[in-house]
Amino acid sequence: MRFRALTENSTDLITIFDAEGRAMYASPSVTRVLGWGPTELIGRNVFDYVHPEDRARVHEAFMRAVRSNDATGIRERFRFPHKSGSWRTFEAVVSNLLEVPSVRGIAINSRDITEQEHANVRLRSQERQLRAIVHTVSDVVLELDADGRYLNIWAADESKLARPRTELLGRRVEEALGVEAARLLAGPLRSVLGTGDPETLEYPLSLADGEHWFLGRLTRLSGLDGGPDTVCMGITDITDRKRAVAALQASETRFRALIENSMDLIAIFDADGRLSYASPSAQRILGYESGSLVGKVGLDYVHPEDAARVREAFGQAVASRDTTAIREHFRFRHADGSWRTFEAVVSNLLDIPAVRGVVVNCRDVTEQRSLEAQFRQAQRLEAVGRLAGGVAHDFNNILTAITGYSELLLGDLVPDDPKRGDVEEIRAAAQRAAALTRQLLAFSRRQLLQVKVLDLNTVVRTLERMLRRLMGEDVRLELALSADLGAVRADPAQIEQVIMNLAVNARDAMPAGGRLTIETSNVVLDESHARVHAGAEPGRYVMLAITDTGIGMDEETRSHIFEPFFTTKGPSQGTGLGLATVYGIVKQSGGNVWVYSEPGGGATFRLYIPRVDEEAESWGEPPTPSPAGGHETVLLAEDDASVRDVMAQALEQKGYQVLRASNGPMALELARAHRAHIDLLVTDLVMPDMTGRELATALLAERPGVRTIYMSGYADEAVVRHGVLERGLHYLQKPFAPVDLARKVRDVLDMPPNQSTAAKR
Repeated sequence: MRFRALTENSTDLITIFDAEGRAMYASPSVTRVLGWGPTELIGRNVFDYVHPEDRARVHEAFMRAVRSNDATGIRERFRFPHKSGSWRTFEAVVSNLLEVPSVRGIAINSRDITEQEHANVRLRSQERQLRAIVHTVSDVVLELDADGRYLNIWAADESKLARPRTELLGRRVEEALGVEAARLLAGPLRSVLGTGDPETLEYPLSLADGEHWFLGRLTRLSGLDGGPDTVCMGITDITDRKRAVAALQASETRFRALIENSMDLIAIFDADGRLSYASPSAQRILGYESGSLVGKVGLDYVHPEDAARVREAFGQAVASRDTTAIREHFRFRHADGSWRTFEAVVSNLLDIPAVRGVVVNCRDVTEQRSLEAQFRQAQRLEAVGRLAGGVAHDFNNILTAITGYSELLLGDLVPDDPKRGDVEEIRAAAQRAAALTRQLLAFSRRQLLQVKVLDLNTVVRTLERMLRRLMGEDVRLELALSADLGAVRADPAQIEQVIMNLAVNARDAMPAGGRLTIETSNVVLDESHARVHAGAEPGRYVMLAITDTGIGMDEETRSHIFEPFFTTKGPSQGTGLGLATVYGIVKQSGGNVWVYSEPGGGATFRLYIPRVDEEAESWGEPPTPSPAGGHETVLLAEDDASVRDVMAQALEQKGYQVLRASNGPMALELARAHRAHIDLLVTDLVMPDMTGRELATALLAERPGVRTIYMSGYADEAVVRHGVLERGLHYLQKPFAPVDLARKVRDVLDMPPNQSTAAKR
């Protein structure tokens, strides 16, 4: 009875569990401690209630007690839920009383230490805070009397003392540290004791590891029991801080030099976008003196098309409140009114005391962007050119057959035959189509140029009368031709076409009249010009410029003008091949063409063709008589059946004996089977199995002296590689008429042996 009374009146919580952890008894204190009724826990498993983080540990202690078979207590700490849902912390003793008849269970005597734990946590926190404050505020704390005598010394690290603590206590400052230290301390010491106001001072002190700088904070302490006031002096080693400040000052000087000599433009804006600093490079890049932009709103100088995007990026940087960089590109107005393109990194440094602004680091990429655009356009034109050249090649074979058969048919019809007009229309349509393919080939740089050394002034003067008639009375033609103009190597007929195409375009751009100026000059293009003009090479050039005062072009139009079939004219007013032809001819001549134009400001086309140090040749073809026929034997190799047949018929009508072959191997077999003499090989350059050049080489090895005429739909890289453009080779550009074929065959057969075989080396 006595022990039951003790249990039921205990302030601790006493519980008994079976070997599986089910509650069999709980003392009445469970209601006070945990809010549960004494019977509410009966039958429940204790492990279901223990805090999940403590459950494994409590279970292990419980099972150790079960296995121990004696009443030895096992101590453990755990958290158990109050009925309200909060957690209470207990310190418990687990005892095995399974063998005690009056108990037969595992007894757990638990003491609620929740408040004690909270108090311990608060105490440990306060201790950590006080320790941190002491170590943060001062390395050493001194108590000094009015005479500067050391009364007390507290040192977290005694190495911060000039001398050991025992040698300093009771001694005056001048005795311990010298007269200079005492002199530095005397004034602040008197001031603090006299006024009660705190004082600070910085001073150097030599320690074992070298000179250190210290910061002293002096505060008056009231004397105890009526005794004299003293001074508490907290001392902090600021050597590292001093060194950091010195390093920061040196770093600031270094970085200022880097910024002020940067090739990029570095600007600082306040949160409202007003400029507070611009690096000196602003004058070199934008033409503004750096000081003249201070106070201005940066967005006022940004291109209107870019302003919304830049405003959004700047706002994001300000709102981010961190230094995360935001990348953006935009156009900014130069002092001369032009626009420069920048790539910029925007960083929020508003919270950096040394800056307090939004930093914009700008790189001028105007030239780079221009080159990228030129390169993309060149790639686009090259791709279109390959397509156009391929189409023209196939089309030329078809046109050769159409032209040939219409010529042959006309030869069979009497002048008054009613069908003659229809055939002539067929021939005329084929000729118009051939003109279009020549323009496509010119653009794609796959036509054969009849190159001569030219004086461009002579070409312009030859065309002057025709140009004046073409321009009409409301357009004034002006020539500004250099007197000492150098020579170029180009096809005169093609250069004439270039000038005529540009003149026609200029006239159409001046519907109300105006002025057309043709200018020539010698120029030297340097590295700086080549850097901003994709494809240009430094060197000596002859420039031909054609300028009109017409309606001009915007940037979008300028980016497409050299593309085939692109035109701003109305339906039936042009094919869109004129400028594409100009581009191809100039490029194939080794030069470049650039256009400068603004809406309403006219246009200037500048052509740069490499200059040569040679005398200009005369040019112009004399009229040719109708070609004669012959009796010679011609070996014809052509893989297109319709072209092969019409060529054979045209030559046979002129009296030639023709051996027809559809490819190179067949041509060699025919030559070997033909015992008689073969006078001429006429071969297409590009054929399956064997090229025309390979066929000619093999045939010459077996039949020395055979003359050769090559033909092709276009002068592509293969033709150049085969040497067709070499001086002395004989070539026919498809499409051609039977009369052209007959004339070429007769001309080659009639040449002296040394000329006709010049290409057979």
